[in-house]
Amino acid sequence: MGDTCTESSLVHGLSNLNVNERIRDDYIMWDEYFMSIAFLVSNRSKDPSTQVGACIVNDKNRIVGQGYNGMPRRCRDNAFPWDKTNPNPLETKYFYVCHAEMNAIFNKNCADISNCKIYTVLFPCNQCTKTIIQSGISEVVYMCDKNKNKPEAIASMKMLEAAKVKCRQLKFTVDGFKIDFKQFVCLQCPANTIVQERSKDGLRGRENCLPWRDYFLALSILVAKRSKCPDQQLGACVVNDENCIVGQGYNGMPMKCSDKVFPWGTDSTNPLENKFLYECHAELNAILNSGLKTKGCVMYTITFPCNECAKAIIQSGIRKVVYLSKPKKEPEVVAAKRMFQAAKVKYRQHKPKQQVVYLDFKSIEG
Repeated sequence: MGDTCTESSLVHGLSNLNVNERIRDDYIMWDEYFMSIAFLVSNRSKDPSTQVGACIVNDKNRIVGQGYNGMPRRCRDNAFPWDKTNPNPLETKYFYVCHAEMNAIFNKNCADISNCKIYTVLFPCNQCTKTIIQSGISEVVYMCDKNKNKPEAIASMKMLEAAKVKCRQLKFTVDGFKIDFKQFVCLQCPANTIVQERSKDGLRGRENCLPWRDYFLALSILVAKRSKCPDQQLGACVVNDENCIVGQGYNGMPMKCSDKVFPWGTDSTNPLENKFLYECHAELNAILNSGLKTKGCVMYTITFPCNECAKAIIQSGIRKVVYLSKPKKEPEVVAAKRMFQAAKVKYRQHKPKQQVVYLDFKSIEG
């Protein structure tokens, strides 16, 4: 009877590989990753004074909801006031603005968010805390508590404690990130290099908030910071027709297959010692991480999908692919294009309005 290749023997053989071929060790940790996404989401806010974002995460570390502070659906941003101080309270923003936490909950991509965590830039107000508790969220992770002495924040803490909802503050070790569309990377940057746009008109919303397509591609670059691949970190997200994100993913080893055991090299003469037979691409993971149906959705990705991911995209019902990097003329890409054309899946390259997006973790404290 011939020899059989068991999982244990495979793992034993792979464990002898050089560590530099196996894993990248400067990937972003989960807490910082989710809070960074909350900051990126806040770039969509039209509020000229305070931009806040939030994201909800389930027990599998999958994002199931995101939101930023803004006017209600179908209420035009500049038809309602953004002013903070006006003798007439109806001419201030406070009666109208939906906070980031509320929007993240109502933008959820699954039926039930019980026992999920919510990451939010600001400690939640009393109104959002009610919604958080009623939705079954079990933990609140916040960045800034500058309003902690206000009645709304004190009431929030009382309710969270009574409802036994965990609450903790997250402190970053870096000042911020720079998402570079040209280099397709997300890098740490000091606060003094971050340029923040400030509105001169408190009555009107911010005019240069991040456009939707730029936001989705910036998110794909940020998601890629979770990848352990030392050679190339890639990310992707799936978006429905209401601009809600239903799935996100980055390139990595399959679930339960240790990133530290399987190889990340690309130039071994033994194909079993290269990553290609094992690695799941960002597009596939974004689809499989989706909390809602992907039929009719749009895929945003850093690079043009390979032929294998193209199959998954077509079979999942995605109708359009938007990519950032100009594709190479490789057989896998040519095959993907042929299948997209036959399946009537549209694809296009997007050039962002601006080259760089900054995430300033200190800005919310002002």
